[in-house]
Amino acid sequence: MRDAYTGKAEELDAYAAAFQCESEQRGSLVLINGEPVGLDVISRDRAYYKLHPSLIKSYAMDALVRQKDNFDDATPDKAQAFLHEVEGCKASTFESVGAGVDYRFEGTGISGSALVCDDSVVHLEFFRLNEQ
Repeated sequence: MRDAYTGKAEELDAYAAAFQCESEQRGSLVLINGEPVGLDVISRDRAYYKLHPSLIKSYAMDALVRQKDNFDDATPDKAQAFLHEVEGCKASTFESVGAGVDYRFEGTGISGSALVCDDSVVHLEFFRLNEQ
């Protein structure tokens, strides 16, 4: 995998430059080819700021793999529909390796996880399962 990232380094850096982290940003909802594919939320903006470039490059690699000539425009309705799917996921809880509780979420074509510590969400992520 490292070779794939190395080979695409310039393109991935271009994505990272195009999607700069905003002040006080704590998460992102990512769409590829007009379709929602992932959601990441971190409890603290400073922590998110450090993770943002890596997250963007990871989604960018996915975008390079999924490139299409034609795709639908991204719309607020598609983002909202994805968030409704997130709300509909079934949750399971597990003891965390460290502090807190590990939540796992499953839905139709969507999966996610969250780490909750002291009744606060530390990290939350959801992603669309690849349709192959």
